[in-house]
Amino acid sequence: MDMQTSFRSRLVQAGILFPTGVDGLWGRNGVFEAIHDGLERAITAAGLADKAEVMRFPPAMAQKTFEKSGYMKNFPHFAGTIHCFCGDDRAHHKLMGRIDRIARRRRQHEIGGVLFG
Repeated sequence: MDMQTSFRSRLVQAGILFPTGVDGLWGRNGVFEAIHDGLERAITAAGLADKAEVMRFPPAMAQKTFEKSGYMKNFPHFAGTIHCFCGDDRAHHKLMGRIDRIARRRRQHEIGGVLFG
């Protein structure tokens, strides 16, 4: 067992991290979050003298921003798309009748087992 795996195992045993059933996706307890928040405050404070601007972003972004970022060039396996249905009840009924055809269109994407929550 390498050092990283050993450390992670100890964090799980201590109840600091919680496995979710998806490799690389972990639940975190209050101790972990307090450390994270403290680091965030310390890093922000360290940038005050330089008048560094603090910015926060949501977990999703505009498609045009994503396309310009070059992310797909380096991390295509981490990219996920959000699909939205914008029809009325009649269109929804038609959609349900075509669900198999839609599934076949997803040939280049696989369900990663992770959803936005």
